[in-house]
Amino acid sequence: MLDVFNQKNLSIMSAEGRMSTPLPGAGTFAFRPRVSANGQIVYGSDRSGTLQIWKMDLDGNNAAQVTKNSDIFFTEMDASSDGKWVVYGRSIGGYSELWKVPIQGGEPVRLTHQPSYSGRVSISPDAKTVAYTYRDS
Repeated sequence: MLDVFNQKNLSIMSAEGRMSTPLPGAGTFAFRPRVSANGQIVYGSDRSGTLQIWKMDLDGNNAAQVTKNSDIFFTEMDASSDGKWVVYGRSIGGYSELWKVPIQGGEPVRLTHQPSYSGRVSISPDAKTVAYTYRDS
């Protein structure tokens, strides 16, 4: 089983598997990286002291916090192909609901309203549909 809390480093490489480059400053641990269409890496990190969603340029510069929730704990996320949104599972009160937030930062919008655990998430290539798994309570 993969221990997400031991993933401490963030790196990029070419699609051919060459030139792996570590990206500094991701925090004590970084996880669930996604490359967005606008050329940024979106990832989870604790670099602000709590688990949040962050973004940075492909060269590791211009890191910025996307979410600013005090109660956030998320297990999955995906960046939209148009580079505008991140959809993520936000756990509140034992249930994980799907939320979306602009990659540039802003107010999160709740997408699901059901008493279940929302897990894996994937945004369609046209950014108009979100597929996700869930488990009834």
